[in-house]
Amino acid sequence: MVSFMGCPWNLLEEERAQQAFTYRIQPRSAMLPLTEAQKKSFSLLKEFNPARLPPRSKGILDLQIAEAPDGSAWGVSVLFVRGDPAGPVLLVNGGTHGDEYEGPATVQELFQELSPAEVQGTWLGIPVLNEPAMSISERCGKFDHQDLARTFPGKLDGTVTEQIAFRFGNYLLKHANYYIDLHSAGSIFRMVFLSGYGVVANSEILACQRKMAIAFGGELVWGTPLFPGRTLSQAEAFQIPAIYTETTGTGGLRRGDVVQYKEGVRNVLRCVGILEGAFPDRPTRFFRETVSSADKEGFLQLDHPAPCKGIFLPAADLWDEVAVGQTLGRIVDSAGRTLALVASRRAGHVILVRHSLSVNENEGLVVVVEGLQQN
Repeated sequence: MVSFMGCPWNLLEEERAQQAFTYRIQPRSAMLPLTEAQKKSFSLLKEFNPARLPPRSKGILDLQIAEAPDGSAWGVSVLFVRGDPAGPVLLVNGGTHGDEYEGPATVQELFQELSPAEVQGTWLGIPVLNEPAMSISERCGKFDHQDLARTFPGKLDGTVTEQIAFRFGNYLLKHANYYIDLHSAGSIFRMVFLSGYGVVANSEILACQRKMAIAFGGELVWGTPLFPGRTLSQAEAFQIPAIYTETTGTGGLRRGDVVQYKEGVRNVLRCVGILEGAFPDRPTRFFRETVSSADKEGFLQLDHPAPCKGIFLPAADLWDEVAVGQTLGRIVDSAGRTLALVASRRAGHVILVRHSLSVNENEGLVVVVEGLQQN
């Protein structure tokens, strides 16, 4: 038996023979509060040092990350594949929001596929960062209804969401050399495949992030101002190059999206030298980078808000090129009578359309991005 952070692990004999160790534990009940036995056996996530993981090893660490007001404890699974310890550490997570399933599936499958023998450095994967939200298939968790992607740096003694943000940022993220946050449009929207990054002040980090986003291979590579509270703003505080990604959503899971995401992560691993092989070095379709925050570009939930409550009938689809004032859709009542027309505020391309069509006033409907440079 060996241990890491106080957690015991069994080594498989066949892996010993290959000098590549695999740690195993019994599966736990995912997206449920930890049982009393698990609370006793799972270490609370504290200082996590990937350098302490044995070389040529692969496994899963189940840890406590937050305690709720009702006394329930919530966990997080950290998957790792460590090869030659001389290489860098890349951290990738899914499930920042509880209605986005592409990231979790990507991290789970990559863990099964990656081998310590091919890794120069360490790959860390968190399939579901926000289990309280994933447990109810909603963007935010049930205890505090806070958006984890708006909560960083969090608080150690705060709400459930604030605890997750604090422990993830300070005990996991800060030890990475590179970071990827896998998102999707969730259950409410449909969206194009994009890879994005924050336009940060450090020119070296900005260049690295741009290179990572291009390597990921999104149809849109999008650099935007960095807003506070995000995982990427926490990475920027630690001076860690970081990107985020978006894809279809609609509350489901399309096989093609997972395949794209897995290849995207592999391409970034190649880009930073953890895996061998070629990777894209120019945008596949569109590119845009802007430093202006005047129109809150990149803040997807704010573009073209609903002027009233009703049913939204879209008149534009993904990748449509629209003009200023062009009708993007209309809001109707239950009898089909038009309550309001929604006109485009700018000329550009549609990258997001609402999928859940019953809307309340001020909820986002369509995102139009101007000035896309076509490759």
